[in-house]
Amino acid sequence: MNLKRLEAFYWAAKLRSCSKAAERLLVTQPAVTMQIRELERTYKIRLFRRIGNQIELTEAGRTLYSYAQRIFGLAEEAEERLLELGRIREEVLRLGTTRTYARCVLPPLISVFQQENPRVKVILKEGGSLQLLEDLMASRQDLVIAAPPRPPRNVQSLPFREEEIFVVVSRNHPWFEREEVSIKELRDQILVVREKGSATRSAVSKLFRKYGLKATVSLEGEDAEFIKEMLKGGDKVSFFVLPSIEKEVTQGWLKPLRLKEERLFLEVKVFFLAEDLSPPARGFLQILSAPHDGTSIKEGGLMPPLFLRSGL
Repeated sequence: MNLKRLEAFYWAAKLRSCSKAAERLLVTQPAVTMQIRELERTYKIRLFRRIGNQIELTEAGRTLYSYAQRIFGLAEEAEERLLELGRIREEVLRLGTTRTYARCVLPPLISVFQQENPRVKVILKEGGSLQLLEDLMASRQDLVIAAPPRPPRNVQSLPFREEEIFVVVSRNHPWFEREEVSIKELRDQILVVREKGSATRSAVSKLFRKYGLKATVSLEGEDAEFIKEMLKGGDKVSFFVLPSIEKEVTQGWLKPLRLKEERLFLEVKVFFLAEDLSPPARGFLQILSAPHDGTSIKEGGLMPPLFLRSGL
């Protein structure tokens, strides 16, 4: 059967009008009428009867129309499915993480994700761990990569990396040529630290309590760049994870020192709401879980896998 003729009949029967069918098919009314007459001539049947200004289906017309409904219904369903698979509408992945990770860790991961998902718009928000997790629980973020001191219980998480916390001094500090220091030596130092509630601050405070030390904190702040500047005089020390100071270490004016007694780590995780995980978020998690050769970003690998320990 000629599908073009069947389509002309289908729309004329559905709209009960050859002129409306012509408008739907973007052809002239005589063209629709001719296609229907060719069907009738081929099968030696009448498909329509005219009653006044209206057209009505004959018994043969009703039979053919029931088949045409199924045929073109399936065609419409197939078209909708294909449009869904190749949809052009914009999708969004909302990522929240710390300033350090936003600048030093996530860019290569996001690049890999966008190569595989060019239609997904990535919105990256920097902030503190606690605020980002509040955004996640309010569905303002899809994924949060952070190391909160007290992770919430009502969100799902996967391990991402462990970041070692180092004692950090400038080249003007007496310790600059050293590789490690004792925790007890910190007792006599003036400290510049992150704000209360930050993961690094919480880990360092816990360490001081463990060894019965009282810290002499001269300054605290949210801005890592401000803290680095305060170290330049050589009379203060601070605490950083390595990605935060890699540039300054390479330039030779900051030095990370390990603690003699024990190594101190932050456990960085990927947080999400399992019941509200969008397709782009699932895709990003798959990239984080992709097979790898065990190397980190700086060592030549594409991405840090779940799970990687970072340090010197």
